Amino acid sequence: MAHQLNTPIGTIVTASSLIDDQLTLICQKFKSQELSSKHLHSFLNDTNDAKDLIQASIARLASIVEEFKALNVSIDLDKPLVQFNLKEEISRRVLPFSSYLGKCIKFDIQGDNVVITSYPAIIGDILKTLIINSCEHGFAIKLHGLIEIEIKAFPKHVEIIYQDNGVGIKETILHDIFTPFYTTNMGDKHLGLGLNVVFNAVKFNLKGEICAEPYEHGARFVISLPIDARLVDDTSY
Repeated sequence: MAHQLNTPIGTIVTASSLIDDQLTLICQKFKSQELSSKHLHSFLNDTNDAKDLIQASIARLASIVEEFKALNVSIDLDKPLVQFNLKEEISRRVLPFSSYLGKCIKFDIQGDNVVITSYPAIIGDILKTLIINSCEHGFAIKLHGLIEIEIKAFPKHVEIIYQDNGVGIKETILHDIFTPFYTTNMGDKHLGLGLNVVFNAVKFNLKGEICAEPYEHGARFVISLPIDARLVDDTSY
């Protein structure tokens, strides 16, 4: 976070210092009656360039703050755990994303009709982040995408298998993608926090596990959650 903020802040400080120096110089020239049209023209050009840098850096700071805010996952831990049909809840949560970022997204939700006790809002925000990730990365160069979600029920836990038909994730970086600030698109204004937020929400809020698996047709994530989070005291079940 400090690194991301320091870059535009440093640019603002440097550009502001340049404007200050140019103002001091132009004032000295004016007081000594040595100010020429050439000096004034140079001052206007230099300060205008510095002003543009400052405005661009302020806009970048604003976008960073907004991206941090957008990464927030609902933490409804002060609310009671609720019992709900997982497949029905997932279908309801993903429907608004059928059209997102100019993409046409088709969802194929299959699997077991299992009732679990957990936090549906947090599960919804996790899926939202994965869908956004698919749209911004997996479907970056295509207008249509397919996201398949399969639910597998076991005696004590349930698996949510999420996979898209995008460009996929290189197997060599599968173990890095949940690391804070890890991104392959840092220059494209991505902070690399989305999947880290997802990882922490699954592990610490839902008391489950998430992993990324090799998949030849796109990206694939497997989320394991307890059937009843009330019965789990730690992250193992």
